[in-house]
Amino acid sequence: MLIKFDDGSPFAQGAAGYNTVPGYEMSEHIVLMVEIGAPAAMKEAAVDSSSPYLIFSSDVAKSIGLNLSKPDATGRARIQGELIEGSIFVVPLTLLADPGEGVSLQQNVWAFVPHPDRKFDPDPLPPTLIGFKRCLDGFLFAVDPFKQTFYFG
Repeated sequence: MLIKFDDGSPFAQGAAGYNTVPGYEMSEHIVLMVEIGAPAAMKEAAVDSSSPYLIFSSDVAKSIGLNLSKPDATGRARIQGELIEGSIFVVPLTLLADPGEGVSLQQNVWAFVPHPDRKFDPDPLPPTLIGFKRCLDGFLFAVDPFKQTFYFG
């Protein structure tokens, strides 16, 4: 059931149950299924609100058809406390609603891909991170940790 504001208007347009990282069930990691890129590719992604952008490895970038030699920009991002150089692309990100839980939502977001010579492995998290600035800040969202549900609108 989608959550609503006090006046009855919808807060969220969609909702998805989220998982924890295997072996880290008591952790606070939120792991969702999302679609990234024009040729939509489903990926598992962890919410990391301390990071900017949508962040993924060069392997993920290649799998969704990004041309790593033609970024929209280059720059640096602080990811999990470490300053990393890389390329920036604008890509469509779709938050996938569970069946019967509203609609999936798509926004163009900034994606950051660390330079290929830079090993990016947020293990035990999936190789795709959903950061806050220039990514999740384009969505209205809430988390219900008791129902393990991620709401978005």
